[in-house]
Amino acid sequence: MVNKIQKKVKKHIKKTKLDKLINRHQQEADVLKKLTFIRFLYNGKTVDEAVKLMEISLSTGHRWLDEWNEGGYNGL
Repeated sequence: MVNKIQKKVKKHIKKTKLDKLINRHQQEADVLKKLTFIRFLYNGKTVDEAVKLMEISLSTGHRWLDEWNEGGYNGL
């Protein structure tokens, strides 16, 4: 085995700020997933087909569709 030097991370921001950034981007990722699901429906997929493609439960798919139908993008 070769001796490897462990690199240290530069702490450009405080951990609390990093945690907030992670949380914000996680929320964005959740919206992106919902929008992708809706796009499948726009493209003619059924809810059953879209939930299989997204690997989510049928109840989640129907909830996302209800959120979209009631409030559009802002509903998500």
